[in-house]
Amino acid sequence: MSVRRIFVEKKPDYAVKAGELREELVSYLGITGVKSVRVLIRYDIENLSEDTYKKALGTIFSEPPVDEVYEEEFPKNPGDLVFSVEYIFKVLSVLVFL
Repeated sequence: MSVRRIFVEKKPDYAVKAGELREELVSYLGITGVKSVRVLIRYDIENLSEDTYKKALGTIFSEPPVDEVYEEEFPKNPGDLVFSVEYIFKVLSVLVFL
C-alpha cells in the first residue's frame, strides 16, 4: 500500500484559527497586505485498506459539517504563498493571500 496524503481545512464559517493568524500577521508583524489566510492540516496515511481509508476520512480525520477534505492536493491560486510548519506527527500548511 502506498502513502496517501490528505489536507483538512475548516470551512470558512468555522475557520477561527485562520482569522486569528491573519490578525496576528497584521497586528504583530505589520504585514498589512494580507487579505486572507487559510490553515490546513496535512495527514500522511498508510497501511489502511481502501474501505477503512474512506470511512476514516469523515470520522477520524475530519468533521464533515465543518471541514473540507482534499486528497493529495488542495486548491490554490497562482501567486498564493504557501508554507508549512511541521510537528512530530502533524504538518500544518498555511496559505497567505497578499
